[in-house]
Amino acid sequence: MTWNSIIRGSTRNRLTRSAARMRGEHVDALLDELSNLPRVIGAPITVAWNAKEDLLDLLATARTRPDREQVRDLLYRFYRRCADADLPELHA
Repeated sequence: MTWNSIIRGSTRNRLTRSAARMRGEHVDALLDELSNLPRVIGAPITVAWNAKEDLLDLLATARTRPDREQVRDLLYRFYRRCADADLPELHA
């Protein structure tokens, strides 16, 4: 059984969207549904989703002329989350 067959379509759709563009209750529903999945399935998806959100936060600064410290902090947060994750997809 794959995680695609376990996770509802609406949740799979939300995983591809930016949290910044979603209403708070949708983000909460997504995280609740992921936490209700078996840990072996829900935890890696949650970690990857959070890393994606960190990367989107970093990329969102591209045209805003951010200062070096802001870029450094966002880049560090993304790299740290990837390094702490036990997912080969985030180490590549």
